[in-house]
Amino acid sequence: MTTLLITLALAGIASLAHATPPSDIRNYCSVHRSDQSRWMCEQEERDAKERLYRQVDLPRGIPPDVWYYCGTVYSSWRDMELCARDELRSRGLLAQ
Repeated sequence: MTTLLITLALAGIASLAHATPPSDIRNYCSVHRSDQSRWMCEQEERDAKERLYRQVDLPRGIPPDVWYYCGTVYSSWRDMELCARDELRSRGLLAQ
């Protein structure tokens, strides 16, 4: 029974790891968007990534648990940024 629970827990962790934002934005956008919107996707993803990393450097930046949660649940930088904003607002760390 214990072995089964450990196996299920590890499988759950492994499945979360697949949702991380892309390290190769160009490839991500070529797979997920049509030719017409690929450039816009690349720009949105780069901008979201830059904004997230700038926010981490602020004194009241993104807490590590929010970064981890949003980074494991969403597979794009844009969605991760929206998740982080929602989490920060719900904690009262970001203006409504």
